[in-house]
Amino acid sequence: MKGVKGRGRGKKCTIEGIVTPSEWDEQYNVVGVKIAAAEEKEYLIHHDPQGEKLLAHIRETLRLTGRMRRDENGNKILWVEEYQRVDPCARPLARLAPHSGGLDKEGGR
Repeated sequence: MKGVKGRGRGKKCTIEGIVTPSEWDEQYNVVGVKIAAAEEKEYLIHHDPQGEKLLAHIRETLRLTGRMRRDENGNKILWVEEYQRVDPCARPLARLAPHSGGLDKEGGR
């Protein structure tokens, strides 16, 4: 990942999202990942030993803490310091606004 240097730089943050592939090698093996977070935001994960551990968590929801930087193309890169698995089913569903015609958290209208 060119254009991003130094683990200690950048703003410390915590994000939550699903680990998805971002890069593949010539044999189509996943070699890089990103986090797909709320509101369609994506954060690339820096290639270091801590970031490489996330290759074992593709399609899992994680809460990650680390330092956020931008590369020369404006992409957000997270240098992962720690992470934990999140059970997406453990949270209650949010109630949609009444005018939306959507479901409330009990599944009714």
